[in-house]
Amino acid sequence: MAPGARERADGRDLSRREVLRAGGGMALVAMGLSGGCGSRRDGREVVLYCSMDGQVLAPLLGRFEAATGRRVLLVGDTEATKTTGLVQRIIAERDRPRADVFWSSEPLGPVRLARAGLLEPRVSAPAESRMAGGWPGGMRAVDGSWYALAPRARVVVVNTREAPGATMTNLDGLTAERFKGRVGMARPQFGTTRAHVAALLAVHGPERYGDWLVRLRDNGLRLYDGNGAVVRACARSEIHVGLTDNDDVASGVANGWPVGQLTPHSHLQPWHYRLGEPMEWPFGSMRVPGMVGIVRGGPNPVGAAALMDAILSADVERELAAGVWGSMPVDPAAAAAHPLARVTSAPDFGSLADHEARALEIFDRVMAGGGA
Repeated sequence: MAPGARERADGRDLSRREVLRAGGGMALVAMGLSGGCGSRRDGREVVLYCSMDGQVLAPLLGRFEAATGRRVLLVGDTEATKTTGLVQRIIAERDRPRADVFWSSEPLGPVRLARAGLLEPRVSAPAESRMAGGWPGGMRAVDGSWYALAPRARVVVVNTREAPGATMTNLDGLTAERFKGRVGMARPQFGTTRAHVAALLAVHGPERYGDWLVRLRDNGLRLYDGNGAVVRACARSEIHVGLTDNDDVASGVANGWPVGQLTPHSHLQPWHYRLGEPMEWPFGSMRVPGMVGIVRGGPNPVGAAALMDAILSADVERELAAGVWGSMPVDPAAAAAHPLARVTSAPDFGSLADHEARALEIFDRVMAGGGA
């Protein structure tokens, strides 16, 4: 669900198209972008493939259009598939790219595209110059093929009526008997849940990760199509707790739903972990940023560079941090005062990309009734 978006009286969310219309300015392009669009482009149009929520995008891109005179043609995806569908589309279009910029709400898709040579290396001078020492290490590819921004936190949503006073120090809390049959998460094939399970495997190894999944399954884990759906299920008391993102919980609170947020964490930073060091099992909340990159060979490289620089601007960072999206600033000075500053786990995204396929394989096997 788009952060802050009120549901209709009939229980349905505003559609992405309706949200963008309400924001004004931008044009929405259907997923069947015409094959001849490149020949019709006059250099003033920039095609953005984006899995960010529409209500977040509307004011940001509207200002870009007003300031530059360029029109942003937006291609989105569903909540259930999020970034995955757009990644597959960019791969399918590699011989004739139609997108100029890819702005992802999670990190693994852009890392895969960069490894496949489908994102254009480019160091953003405006982005690098706005912070002392440049863009923080680990938050961009060395060659600039992707920049990480607007990290949110993986958190636990709790129904405040069904589980008042619930606390959770780590993710083992989801396997507690009190939540049997009332615990949920999004399917990890898509979105930020994919990065989270990859991190659990990367940090703890297949045996401990698989054992945790078995205990979750045996505790009656319910799977949903997206993090927003997890929060809605919690508000309806289908579940009492669930893994999700902080912005989805904030949306539920804004809607007046009986939900709250827990941030179990261990301050574990996976790239600092060494075998044999003491650690809390399993670590909980972690930072999951979005990423932006220029699609290699896109029709409008000049417009793409301008849009990328705008997305990485301090104004966009402040707006995403202050709104219901609730993301942390990348700027370390601004991040220190953010409510999510206590969530310190922020894995190396290249390492996560190395573990995602195995993490999903183990997940699928366990949920089908197999062992860890």
